[in-house]
Amino acid sequence: MLITIRSSCRDGETCPAIHYDPAAPAAMVVQGYTTDDPHVVRIPVTLAPEWAAAAGQRGGTDLLVRGQRVTDPNMLAELNLPQGESAVQTTDLPTLEVAAC
Repeated sequence: MLITIRSSCRDGETCPAIHYDPAAPAAMVVQGYTTDDPHVVRIPVTLAPEWAAAAGQRGGTDLLVRGQRVTDPNMLAELNLPQGESAVQTTDLPTLEVAAC
């Protein structure tokens, strides 16, 4: 079962998000907008500003996240991706911390 650590929408909606997969502790599942490359999703920079900073990105509104495209039917069912979104699993990202609000 995936654990959502960041999301760009209110509870109960499907939108770009970052999930932790306890079955693959070194990886994160990044749900975002589909791009022409099946191994890349686009997420708002506001979802992970520390990743933009680590990549040296200044300005812009989106981040492109590269990873292994999620094809596992169980994970896809859990994500319940709307049309226009896909997900990748990656280990090539800086550490993400949950913000205490």
